[in-house]
Amino acid sequence: MDSGKVVHRRKPDIPVIRAKGADRSQHLQEVSAKSLELSKVIRLLEDPLTANLKERHLFVLKKLLKRSQIGFLLRELTGIAKILNICAEKVKDHPEYVPILCEALKICRLPFLKERASDELNYAQDVIEFLSHMGCLMRVSDAEVRQQIVESVKSFYSDVAPKQMLDGLQPTSQGYRLQLLELSDLAQTLLLSMATRGEPASHQAAALADPSDPFRLL
Repeated sequence: MDSGKVVHRRKPDIPVIRAKGADRSQHLQEVSAKSLELSKVIRLLEDPLTANLKERHLFVLKKLLKRSQIGFLLRELTGIAKILNICAEKVKDHPEYVPILCEALKICRLPFLKERASDELNYAQDVIEFLSHMGCLMRVSDAEVRQQIVESVKSFYSDVAPKQMLDGLQPTSQGYRLQLLELSDLAQTLLLSMATRGEPASHQAAALADPSDPFRLL
């Protein structure tokens, strides 16, 4: 064999073996890119190594809310609820998280956004749980946070005009939001909060007597 001659060996083709459902998994990864960002935000807030990086938290959270100015996606509500719950816990010792909660609750006044017509059905339970989590935020002692929750819920009873939509996004209807609001624990939580705050019994009874808008007296 001629030692001066370089022999190039062709690497054998390695067949690509796709696991069952691989195409679907890839598609879900692509459409869930933004949700993946939410998981990173949650990790930043919860990880023991980064849980005390308050300035970093506030920077990332403000960036997240800026991205969501036209409304929260239905498929992101579970992650958003988790983030709001973490912020509510941090408010006890760090009031700097109050503006984050208030801004997020203002965004909740806007219709939730769907990417497909089927999203309303697929994420209905997520919406119900998100609304119930909103009620749990009434545990925050800050008056502004409580007021923003009330204002957010009131918006469900008016046909809020959505902001300019991005391609591929559509707002959910008022009827959809009201239907899921009634299936959540939010109304009961707010009324219990009224009682805890010493609201007159007549106000509580009047709110319960009018199911079309139980929050009009808040």
